[in-house]
Amino acid sequence: MGRVSWDEAFAHRYQEWSAEMTADIAFYVALARQANGPLAELAVGNGRVAIPVAQATGQQVIGIDSSPAMLAQARARAAAAGVQLDLRQGDMRDLALRELAGLIYCPFRALLHLPTWADRRRTFERVAASLQPEGRFAWNAFAFDHRIAAHLDGEHQQEPVPHTNRYAVGDNRIDITLDSGASSSLWWATKNEWLGLLDVAGLQLEALYGGFAGEPFNDDSREYVFVARRLVLRACGGHYSPGRHSMTGGSMTATTRPTTGARSADDDGTRGVPFASSWRRAHLTVDQRVARGRAARRGAPRSAHGRWEPAPDRPDPVALLEEQAATRVPELVPIRYGRMLVSPFTFYRGAAAIMAADLAASPVSGITVQLCGDAHLSNFGVFGTPERQLIFDINDFDETLPGPWEWDIKRMAASFEILGRFRGFSPDNRHAIVTAGVREYQERMRRAADMPTLGAWYDQLDADVLLKMVRQQVRLKQLDKKSARRAEKHVAQAYTRDSTRVLARRAGQVGGELRIVAEPPLITPIEDLIVPGTEWQDPAPLIKKLLASYRRTLGHQGHPLEEFRYVHAARKVVGVGSVGTRCYILLFTGRDNDDPLFLQVKEAQASVLEPYAGASTFPHHGQRVVMGQRLMQAATDIFLGWQRIKGLDGVTRDYYVRQFHDWKGSADVERLPMPGAAQYARFCGATLARAHARWGDRIAIASYLGQGDMFDRAIAEFSAAYADQNERDYQAFTEAVNSGRLIAQTGV
Repeated sequence: MGRVSWDEAFAHRYQEWSAEMTADIAFYVALARQANGPLAELAVGNGRVAIPVAQATGQQVIGIDSSPAMLAQARARAAAAGVQLDLRQGDMRDLALRELAGLIYCPFRALLHLPTWADRRRTFERVAASLQPEGRFAWNAFAFDHRIAAHLDGEHQQEPVPHTNRYAVGDNRIDITLDSGASSSLWWATKNEWLGLLDVAGLQLEALYGGFAGEPFNDDSREYVFVARRLVLRACGGHYSPGRHSMTGGSMTATTRPTTGARSADDDGTRGVPFASSWRRAHLTVDQRVARGRAARRGAPRSAHGRWEPAPDRPDPVALLEEQAATRVPELVPIRYGRMLVSPFTFYRGAAAIMAADLAASPVSGITVQLCGDAHLSNFGVFGTPERQLIFDINDFDETLPGPWEWDIKRMAASFEILGRFRGFSPDNRHAIVTAGVREYQERMRRAADMPTLGAWYDQLDADVLLKMVRQQVRLKQLDKKSARRAEKHVAQAYTRDSTRVLARRAGQVGGELRIVAEPPLITPIEDLIVPGTEWQDPAPLIKKLLASYRRTLGHQGHPLEEFRYVHAARKVVGVGSVGTRCYILLFTGRDNDDPLFLQVKEAQASVLEPYAGASTFPHHGQRVVMGQRLMQAATDIFLGWQRIKGLDGVTRDYYVRQFHDWKGSADVERLPMPGAAQYARFCGATLARAHARWGDRIAIASYLGQGDMFDRAIAEFSAAYADQNERDYQAFTEAVNSGRLIAQTGV
C-alpha cells in the first residue's frame, strides 16, 4: 500500500489536531457578528469555525479549502448541525468572490502553509480585492520563539497526533512528519513581515492581540492575532504619504501623514502604499504616462523642491545617531563617530538616517521608483560585471526601498554641495557642479523615456564610454588634462582590485594555515571574537552549513561557489555610515591557494527610509538589499545573495553576501578639482537616472522634469539650504563628542 498523502492524513486526524484550539471560535464569531456583508473563511477545514459562525449570524459562510477530504467533512458536519455553508474547493492565493465580503478570516494558523513571501503577498492582495471598503481581514499565527524551537527540535511528540518537528531556522520553516510517514511544512513570519504584507496589499492594521481574549501583544506572547481593514483611499499628493504603523499600548494602529491635493501619481486605487509598477498594471499608453507626469506638477510644482527648512518638531540629529548605535557593535561605534567627526562632508556620509527624516516632509511628485536610499556621491564607482566588463554604477544599497525618486536626487545633489564646501569651491562653482549632475539626470531620463523597454533595462555606462566622455570634455576645454589622467588612473587601478590582491594584502600563513591576518580593530579573525563554550566555539562547521543555505539564494543552476572551499573568516570594519554593523569577510580557495575568493557578509538592518516610506515588503532585509540592487544595477555580482544568521551573541540577524572586491574602484572625491567634480556629478546623475528608469515610470518622470532648468535651479537651492543644515548638525554632533555624550575614536 502506498504512503498516505499529507492532505489525507491531516484530514483523517484533523479533529485531534484541532481539539485544543477552541478559544478562537468565540473571537471569529464576534467579528462575524459585527460584519456588514458576506462572510468568507479561508482554509475552512472541517467547518470547525465556519459552522458556529453560521449559527451565530444566521448567514451562509463561504468556506474555501484546497482539500477535497476536508470539504467532505465540512459538508457532513454542516448538514448534521442544520446549517448551510457555501463550500468551494480552491486555492486562497486565487481568491475571487462574486460579491465583496464584509469579513474574511483565516483561522488555525493556516496562512503558515504558504511557503513563500510571494505566495502570502498574492493572498493578501486577493483578500484586499475581495473586501468591501472598511471590510475586515482577520487571522492568527504563532510567534516564533527560539527557545521553544530549540526544545522541540527533533523531539518526538505524542500529542495531539504522534509526530516529530524539525526546525530549519535559517529558512523560517518547521518540517512536520507524522509517524505514518506523511509530512508537511509551515513557514513562520515575524510581526514586521506581517505588517509589510498589509502595507503592500493596501490593508490597514486595526489591532494586534497576543491572544483571542484580546490581551495586548508583548514580548512574551506566543500567538499573533491580527485584525485589519481594507483602506478607504483618501486624496493624496504633494507629499509622500504611505500608511505607517505606530505602537499604542498593546495593540497597533495605523497612522498617515496629513495630505492634501490629488491622489499620488503612482496610486492606482488598489493599494495604500504607492508601488513602482502600479502604472504597468494599468497598461497606460505613452500619452497617458506623459500626462500623469505633467499632472504631477500641480500637486508638487518643480520650484517647490527648492524650499527647505527644518520642521518645528525636527528630531534631534544626535539622538537619531544614538538610536542607530543601539543595534550596532558597541566597541565599533566610537570608530564610526570618529570618522564622521573629520568634517561636515564625512558627517554627511554617516547621516543618511537624519536626512531620511528630513526628506519625509519634502514635496514629491508621487511617482515612485526603486530607491538607492543613500545616493551619496561616494556610493558610486566602477566594478566588474559577470561578462568581465568594467562599468560605472551605484555600489551601495543598504537603504534601498521603493519611494519617491526625488529623495535620491536630493541626497546626491546635496552631497556635491557639501563636497564643494569641503574643497573650498566658490558658491558659483558649487552651484555649477550641482546643476551639472541634476541636468545630466534630466537629460538621461528624457533619453530613457524615448527608449524601448529593453533598451532602458539594458542601458549601462561602460568605463570605456566614461573615459571617452572625459576625453571629449578635455577637447572642449571643460576639463583639465590632469583630471583626465587621474580618471584614467582610477579606472586602470580598478582592474587590479580583486581577490588575488586582497589575498596578498590581507592573508598569510599562520601556524602553517592560510589565514586572514589580524589588524585590530579594523580586522579581527573570527577565533578572536568567539566566547569559549558557545556553539560558535568551532565556527567552520556552522559557517559551512550557513553557506549551503546562502547558496540557495543564488539560483538553482550550477554556480562557481561549489568549487570553492571555505578557509577562514574575520570581522572587518568598512565605510563610514556602516561602521558598527556586523560585517565579515570570508576567505575561500578554489583549485589551490593561488585561486582565492573573498566574500563579504554584511548585516542588513531595516532601511532608514522605512519609518517614512513604509516597511519593506520582503521578509528578510538581506533579500531587500539584494532585490533592490538587482532592480537598479545594470549588472550584478553573481555571488550576491542573502542569509539569516544566529550570531556570536546568540541574536539572529539578516545579512547579504557579495564579492569583497571585483574590479572595484572609486574616485578620490575629496581631492577632486572643480572641473573634475562637475564631470563626476554628470556621471552620477546619468547613472542615477538609468537606475531609476529601469523600474520607475521613466516617461512620467521625464514629462514632470520637462526641458527647462527650473528643476535644476530648485535642487541647487535645496542643496545649499540643506548643506547649511548639515553644518548645524555637524556642530551639534561635535558638541556632543566634546561634552562626552558621544565617544569618538579618531584616526582609525
